[in-house]
Amino acid sequence: MSCRHENAFITNFCPHYQVKTYETFARDMETDFFFFSASDEWYWQREHGVNSGDFRHEYLPGWRLEYSFCTPAFITKLWQGNYDVYVKCINGRFAPPVTYLIARLKNRPFILWTGIWMRLQTPFHRLFYPVIRYIYRHADAIVVYGEHVERFLEGGRCTFGTHFLLQHMPWIMAHIIFKYRKNPKTFFTKKLGIGPEEKVILYLGRLEPVKG
Repeated sequence: MSCRHENAFITNFCPHYQVKTYETFARDMETDFFFFSASDEWYWQREHGVNSGDFRHEYLPGWRLEYSFCTPAFITKLWQGNYDVYVKCINGRFAPPVTYLIARLKNRPFILWTGIWMRLQTPFHRLFYPVIRYIYRHADAIVVYGEHVERFLEGGRCTFGTHFLLQHMPWIMAHIIFKYRKNPKTFFTKKLGIGPEEKVILYLGRLEPVKG
């Protein structure tokens, strides 16, 4: 008798700072991770590459079509897999609606994981905004990793039935907590040679105006 995999988690790729988060997720819930990108997104630094960890996962083959990555194999994996829940991040132009459609056809819950806190204004996003808004409003649950994302969704009238808020837990901070959970402040101040009375400003994010 084959083992039943309870969850399918679909996202573009696994960066170094998400490994511990995914391992913890997989330890608590039986999950298959499917990655559909070659990590050549404009915002990603190539020298960091992609990563893996102690969790079941596959990097699926595909090709880039303008600004989106086409990976037909993930459709087959999701359709043939015997999953109870489908978890999809907001990344990708085709993967979110395709995953949502498969979940609905198989009568399984669909969970949307998002960190978007503003209305994207590219021609593609303006054209397909009704589709994305529909997914937001009809997802069985939405997980956000910050109150700023929650405020954006509420301000955009993305009403939904069940909403879970993962507060103040950016990916990089999750990595720090898991790796240096005993005393992360002491570890970093000693490593960087920072005195106990010195003030430190910590910034997490891309160095772009959109990040504030």
